[in-house]
Amino acid sequence: MSSTIIGVLSGMGIIILSIFAISDDTGIFTDGRSLLIVVGGTASASLVTFSFKQLKTLGRVMKSVMRKPVDNTTDLIEEIVKFSNDTRGNRAQIQSEISRVKDPFFKEGLQLVVDRVGEDKIRLIMQDRMRVIREDHQLSISMLRT
Repeated sequence: MSSTIIGVLSGMGIIILSIFAISDDTGIFTDGRSLLIVVGGTASASLVTFSFKQLKTLGRVMKSVMRKPVDNTTDLIEEIVKFSNDTRGNRAQIQSEISRVKDPFFKEGLQLVVDRVGEDKIRLIMQDRMRVIREDHQLSISMLRT
């Protein structure tokens, strides 16, 4: 279980315990108008700040935040080395083996090699792809901060 989930659940638990510890009448802690102001204000601020297209990704972003981060750097390096040893730069061999590549970024780069795109062009395309990924991550971060 990730620390985010534990943090959210423990925070909610502490608030609920505090409410019951203070009073037997828990109704004094709930107010429909206040809830409407908070939820409505949050929704309105989000709609003003982000487009519908951006807001549609919020579920995916929240799911990603709640999962345990996976560091697959070692696995990716091993995959690259094995792929390199298996294909030895042979374009036909690369094309036949490309379907077993798991990492989409690596796969995209290999497909550019197979398609005989020049080295400088591949570098520009992959740098642009990294920029887009970075911008997506920054958007996700800003959505969660709002």
